[in-house]
Amino acid sequence: TEKEEEQAPLIEDDTTSGISQYLIKGNYIFTPTKSGFMVIHARRAYEQILYTKLINSFITNPIESQALLFPIEKELSKNEITAWENNAMMLKQLGFIGEIKDNEIHLTAVPSVLQDETIQKALDRIVETLAHRDIEKGEIAHELVHSIARAAAMKKMNLNSMEAVNDIIERLFQCENHSFTPGNKQIIDTLSLESI
Repeated sequence: TEKEEEQAPLIEDDTTSGISQYLIKGNYIFTPTKSGFMVIHARRAYEQILYTKLINSFITNPIESQALLFPIEKELSKNEITAWENNAMMLKQLGFIGEIKDNEIHLTAVPSVLQDETIQKALDRIVETLAHRDIEKGEIAHELVHSIARAAAMKKMNLNSMEAVNDIIERLFQCENHSFTPGNKQIIDTLSLESI
């Protein structure tokens, strides 16, 4: 909410080299560097972290599914049904389990990284990606994993502790690409003291 974004808690970390501070404002983490400030977009960082984890998992094993208490039903056009059926094996490996009945997809399980509030958004993005975008066959897996990571990153983030902030920063820098999301949005920027 706007009220939560207006609050800017200061989180201090006592380390042997002195005090490093994080300032949290909405989705942004500000931390001092030798030459200025590093700004990290936390939601985009989390999206990249999830994408890296999922794509690495997808390459070797199916992504873990979570069974749904109530199946999700979504009406699909003939074009969308064809696209879903053509990619059924890959979708199953991504954690989507279900069947098509009477022009509807009935999902009984989804990737475990998705929360209740993000499932529909992920499903919409995947259907749109499969049926309405011109993507090379070799890039479909990356696009679908990106759709899942982007939807999963929309959940409410808890950055109210030094441990949570340290964790997201540490996991981000373990990603091969920590500067941009899979959709090429900037995650990190540095503000020099001269520019401030």
